[in-house]
Amino acid sequence: MLGYIFRRFILVIPSIIGVTLIAFAIMKATPGDPVLVMLGAGYAEPGSPETIALQRTKLGLDQPVYLQYFSFLWRLLRGDLGQSIYSGRPVIAEIGEALPKTILLTITSMGIAIAIGIIAGIFAAIKQYSVFDNLSMIGSIAAASLPSFWLGFIIMLVFGYYLNLFPLSGYGTPAHLVLPSLTLGIAGSGLIARITRSSMLEVIRKDFIRATQAKGVPELKILFRHALRNAAIPIVTVVGNSFGNLIAGTFLVEVVFAWPGMGRLAVQAVSQRNYPIVYGSVLVVALLFIVINLVVDILYAYIDPRIQFARRQEISK
Repeated sequence: MLGYIFRRFILVIPSIIGVTLIAFAIMKATPGDPVLVMLGAGYAEPGSPETIALQRTKLGLDQPVYLQYFSFLWRLLRGDLGQSIYSGRPVIAEIGEALPKTILLTITSMGIAIAIGIIAGIFAAIKQYSVFDNLSMIGSIAAASLPSFWLGFIIMLVFGYYLNLFPLSGYGTPAHLVLPSLTLGIAGSGLIARITRSSMLEVIRKDFIRATQAKGVPELKILFRHALRNAAIPIVTVVGNSFGNLIAGTFLVEVVFAWPGMGRLAVQAVSQRNYPIVYGSVLVVALLFIVINLVVDILYAYIDPRIQFARRQEISK
């Protein structure tokens, strides 16, 4: 297992290079000049060619694109993500303030998604073709299909405006966390519910489940101790993927609910052509994806010992 984890960390290097290269190319192909945006925003006297040239030299934008990219990689190797074009603060400091808020929102949303998705999927499986099964599958398809920002507006309108139960937007109290986490949680629960249902249907028809039922084992114990554990591999896979999708989904939801996390920071940086913030945000999100996938792979071995045995055989060969 340690050797496998080490090999996965080695693969992080080309992944990071690929992600940063794509982000770098997209931002360079996007119309707009960060210096002109900055000068037009009142940070310096607009209309002066000398001022524009000085700012471009200061930010390193007068260099060829490939030199700018290699310069970024060299700073990255030293743990330096650069400074924000607008605030002048280190990118690590700005991301360090926003990242915990995004992680809090993502973990809360993931908890809601898992609770709704797994419970709905289990009961849809044991009540196959019932009204609950049909309604839950229709709801799961709708939850997986609806845009998260649109769902956020609907939830904000119902629970924040008409019912006045929670704050519409902002950050500072646990109540501010409810609506954005509920939005992301509902959006992420659809796929989990569908995979849980299909996986549970496959397991509950197996002979060992019938044997435990014949022994008089309580139904709930059969479902959660025997059936759910044997159906867990596809569920863990989709939960891991949903975790990454929720991180990506926070980019729009944080803007809708004015949540001061990574998503809102990155969206503002894109509109301002604040390249260092954009590159740093993309890098952090990519690392989170990689770590999540690694954790999911490690969980496989603990859930199903056969996977660990297969890896040992592969290593011995």
